Amino acid sequence: MEHMAVIEQIAEKVLADPVPSHLLTRSLIDIAAAMLAGGATSEAGALRAHFSDTAWSASVPDHAALAVAMTRLSEVDDIHMSSCTTPGSVVVPVALVAGAQQGASPEATARGIAAGYRIIMRLGMALDGPRILYRGIWPTYLLAPIGAAVTASVLFGGGPGEVAKAIALGLNQISGGAGAHVAGLAPRWLLAGQAAASGLRAARAIRDGFSADTSLLDGDWLQRVHGLAFDRDAALADVDLDALSLKPICAAKQTIAAVDGFRQFLDEGVDPAAIESVRIGVPKDYVAMIGGGGGVAARMGRMTSVAYQCGLAAYEPALLTDVERIDRSQDPRISALMTKISVEHDSALDGHFPRRWPARVHLSIGGQVRTIEVIDALGDPGRPLENEAFQHKFLALAAPVAGKDGAERLFAAGQRALSDVAALRDFQAGMLATILAHRPE
Repeated sequence: MEHMAVIEQIAEKVLADPVPSHLLTRSLIDIAAAMLAGGATSEAGALRAHFSDTAWSASVPDHAALAVAMTRLSEVDDIHMSSCTTPGSVVVPVALVAGAQQGASPEATARGIAAGYRIIMRLGMALDGPRILYRGIWPTYLLAPIGAAVTASVLFGGGPGEVAKAIALGLNQISGGAGAHVAGLAPRWLLAGQAAASGLRAARAIRDGFSADTSLLDGDWLQRVHGLAFDRDAALADVDLDALSLKPICAAKQTIAAVDGFRQFLDEGVDPAAIESVRIGVPKDYVAMIGGGGGVAARMGRMTSVAYQCGLAAYEPALLTDVERIDRSQDPRISALMTKISVEHDSALDGHFPRRWPARVHLSIGGQVRTIEVIDALGDPGRPLENEAFQHKFLALAAPVAGKDGAERLFAAGQRALSDVAALRDFQAGMLATILAHRPE
């Protein structure tokens, strides 16, 4: 393949990779739960009004944008740590919406999802996603047009040539810089949805005969235009879908190992009121992010503050899966505990990052210091959610939106959706009807 453009080589590899149906089924169901839960939030109400305004457009790409935005805002979607991307939040909603419109088969849907995951994961590693994040570049937003374009191109029946052009046209539309978190109705999730919609439109354009420059990655285009270094070897390396981490709680992934360790102390019988201090050591890359410097007045702060997550774990554990992320920081028990928690750089953990996002929790109580180290958090590839816990997560997130019976039906349909056409249609119809019609209280 040496004579081929890099994009053409990537397209060949993406389509040639195996399609592990058991892993894709878990991803499909897990992302569906995130989509449903995200769709029940107050932020989703504004997104729904924007993207579903029939007087304006409300096209298939708009519905895909809505589904992507709802999924990503949930913060319970899967994550690939080595690329620092949440590929499922883009790929699965696009596959469900575009696949339903196309009448795509279960086999084509599975291929499209697998290809979308792999292109985002590959390019995320090639662009050093875990580190450009802290330069203000959001890797999932950066790669959403490409992941959506590849997924849709496969659903449209595209071969290597069409998929390569879809990658190129998706590249023409990348941004990545979502800006700082702002008060009020922030545009972050809107941007992610629009980026995915642009990729879906790109795939449609390729299907309709438009072309694209597949030589974009052969030279220094990414560096010249976007200031991004590109590792060609990483882009062509194999990627495994079993490297995905499934979140057990609603929080920024960078906090989850620390919360895992803190909950282990609670499970051992530690009285949170008796805690004197908690020091949380993490790799240098995300000390500032989870340290809570931005406060917890906004929903995003309540996702990224590890002190807030630990406060919930101690006194309101059911709210760890609350996607609305209502503010409990004024609870005197939670606020008191938060003041005792600090975050610091632990250089011994740097070597694990970015394949793992670990934490070391030092808890002082009764004049003694106890330590728990978490290298693989619950839900990581090294500690995957077992089947019972996986189903519990889905039902806990989906039942408040779809009802207990509806959630159970969706779970059952999702288990067969990538092998049975009737189950796929039931799953698509149930998901799309719920996210388009649901109105938060």
